[in-house]
Amino acid sequence: MITTPGIILLVLVLSVFIAMARRKIGPELGMPILALFSLTLTDMHHAQDALMSGFGEFAHIAFMFTAVAIAAAQMKKAKGLYWIGLAAGQLVGKVKLSWGIPLWVSVPTVCLSMTWGMAAVVHNSTSILIMAAIITTICEQYSLRALPILNGALVASNLGGFSSSWGDTPNIIEAQIWKLTQGDFGQILVINLGCLTILIAVVALLMKSDEQSLANVQVASQLLAQARRQTSVVGRYMALGIFGVLAVVVLPIIWPDWAMQIVAGSMVAMILILRVLERPDRRHNVFEALGFETYVMLAAVFVLAAALSSDAMGISAMLSAWLKDTHASVWSVCFISYLGTLFTEAASWANAASSIVYQFDTTHRAAWALGGGICAGSSSLVTAASAGILLLKQTEQNPTESRVTFASYWKFGICFSLLMLLYYTIVLNLFTV
Repeated sequence: MITTPGIILLVLVLSVFIAMARRKIGPELGMPILALFSLTLTDMHHAQDALMSGFGEFAHIAFMFTAVAIAAAQMKKAKGLYWIGLAAGQLVGKVKLSWGIPLWVSVPTVCLSMTWGMAAVVHNSTSILIMAAIITTICEQYSLRALPILNGALVASNLGGFSSSWGDTPNIIEAQIWKLTQGDFGQILVINLGCLTILIAVVALLMKSDEQSLANVQVASQLLAQARRQTSVVGRYMALGIFGVLAVVVLPIIWPDWAMQIVAGSMVAMILILRVLERPDRRHNVFEALGFETYVMLAAVFVLAAALSSDAMGISAMLSAWLKDTHASVWSVCFISYLGTLFTEAASWANAASSIVYQFDTTHRAAWALGGGICAGSSSLVTAASAGILLLKQTEQNPTESRVTFASYWKFGICFSLLMLLYYTIVLNLFTV
């Protein structure tokens, strides 16, 4: 059963989540507070284990994210992401002018499909780092609200990451335990496309009131074309950014046994090249691409997740007993994974729960139920997934109305994630074995 410290910690987590939702504090303060409190609620042995385990997971994630962030920062500095945003904006303008498809349909469709596809190919966090700037550019040019699409982009990145064996960390863990191949992920990819379609429809309906007149679209489309012609992409920075993404994300997929060495070598190469490219008066610390607060939030989330799942809290034992009592049915695996991810973090919960679920059910359906619950849970709050924390950082310079915060996301996230939970429970029962 859940222990007294476990109950206290859950109450504290809910209290801080409510405070963040009411804009009393931000996640950059709320998550470290929770992590520190979690360490005070247990004995020295379990506190040390939580600290070591949490920072161990954080170190791996931070290592990868720093490398990707350096590459993405170069593409942004090169104005490459801005140029891509202008080109995509022109595309949706032509669709409106030629075929009459309204912007509230075409913009969410293009942006969320791009986010999903990029997440499936090059990891969900990479997708968020790149697509946030592109989505903001498109919406600014057409005077559309960016926030609904940015909120949807976090969900789309989670769906894309769940669609390939390398798309996000939980998939990598599940693939190892269930011995899943990329061919096996074809089944869940189709299911995730169905969920993506629902997501696009929901975001489009939220954007319906933003529709622009034909005259405004024509003017905006002409301005986009003019801006694209006048935008000069700095080739050396763009090339360096593309090299970084390919080296850090793609090469480790090809040679997984050398992943850490490849990432480390790629970071060294990018840093040395930047030292040559930049004038001394323009050189900046490349390790500041994510910002100190982002690292603090990431570390806090992983420490909190380790503390919540420790034996001292009794939460994992209670959930394991529940799985046993329900015979690891699809609905129970989905629901427990959803709750576990919401209160901890996607990668941490996958690491803690995968082996437990596998003991009760070795079929692919159990793997997809675990992944579906994690995907829904990681879409519930911006603190429930590393990609959400990166989205906070990527939009912090946006105007208030298009800035993703814990408070601006949670209503959309909770509502749609519950819809995802229902969707996965029904579809996995009907169409998987």
